Amino acid sequence: MKSVFSKNLWKFILLGMISGIIVGFLLQGSEFLFLVPWIALPGNIFLGLLQMIMVPLVLTSVSLGICSQSEQSDSNQNLAKMTSFALVYFTLTTAIAITLGVLLTELIQPGKVLDPATLQTLNLQSNVTNLPTSDSLSTTSLTEKIPNQILSILPKNPLQALTQANMLSIVVFALILGIALAKMDSDKSKPIRDLFQSIQDFAMIVVDWALKISPFAVFGLMAQAISKLGLELLAGLAYYVGTVVSGLFTVFLFYSIVCYVIARVNPIQFFINCKELILLALSTSSSVSIMPVTLETSIFKFKVKQRIAEFIVPLGATINMDGTAIYQGIATIFLAQLYGIELNFVELISLVATVTAASIGTAGTPGVGIVILSGILASFGIPIEGIAVIFGVDRFLDMIRTAVNVSGDVTATVVTNRFFS
Repeated sequence: MKSVFSKNLWKFILLGMISGIIVGFLLQGSEFLFLVPWIALPGNIFLGLLQMIMVPLVLTSVSLGICSQSEQSDSNQNLAKMTSFALVYFTLTTAIAITLGVLLTELIQPGKVLDPATLQTLNLQSNVTNLPTSDSLSTTSLTEKIPNQILSILPKNPLQALTQANMLSIVVFALILGIALAKMDSDKSKPIRDLFQSIQDFAMIVVDWALKISPFAVFGLMAQAISKLGLELLAGLAYYVGTVVSGLFTVFLFYSIVCYVIARVNPIQFFINCKELILLALSTSSSVSIMPVTLETSIFKFKVKQRIAEFIVPLGATINMDGTAIYQGIATIFLAQLYGIELNFVELISLVATVTAASIGTAGTPGVGIVILSGILASFGIPIEGIAVIFGVDRFLDMIRTAVNVSGDVTATVVTNRFFS
């Protein structure tokens, strides 16, 4: 799938963010504040496009990803074992990554740099619904909540889950659907798979449209936010960026340790071997587009068998999104803190499960992570409009999380090679 970003779009997004900050400062307390809603209109259209396609994109991506990999695993017994191992490994490392992100964000508390009361002056929280309250969180014990939480994610009514954008239930339904489609006769499942592929292509076209107006969206939304909050918002964003970068660096260190423990690759040598791959990931923000380089790095620098690398790398580019997962977890908690929403222990566990599952089948192209994030926010009652606060710095963070994603793919080939070579 080709990248939805044009070559220099990130420069225009950065320019839009800087321009929005300047205009926001100029509008603060001026007689031209009435222009703010018009300036922010492209941003609101951008958010509307994301909301429109987030459910079909998640449903089709996860279903098709699971279906295609399950079909490949039926070709021979060894490949089936390798697929099972890879799926368990990817799920485990993603869960570890998001857990690290949750712990780091709860420790740093970046969202509490901003006073929640100041958000009353922003229109970003106009659509807040179904937010948890202290009364609702304390009516039952933790031991009673966990079984109920598990039961609540089962999509008893898939249509209701789709219309309510209950993302965890949608992901569970998509997982079941993908496995079932893979088990069906190919002639019978083909119409559904073709339909899902068409829906996914449609969703990616809409993402492409949204990203084309993203510089104007960032400009307008940032101008709106700065005109209301000023420097306080920038301070909060600095803490947020620092938290995400710290989390991504922690995951990268985790990869180097895994390679050292399993394959005795020196952590410094791990970084040296990956340096060209990391630089390309930073510049393209697409794990799919640099897949050939990931393969070359695994085969020639880490001495992974070609048959293993050629299987694991494409699979990893599809479902191994640890960098994206940790970013989504940190962003969700950051925005929850920003809006004064306290996520309890059960909800944090649910967040780990939701982000882990949602990463399966997510397209390895720039911009899709922000779409998945909007669905996660909606499922936890956090205003999707909060994306406006963080989207201006998303391109920079997208570069770093892509570097972590591809490093994770290389690590996966090294680990798999250790057990199946």
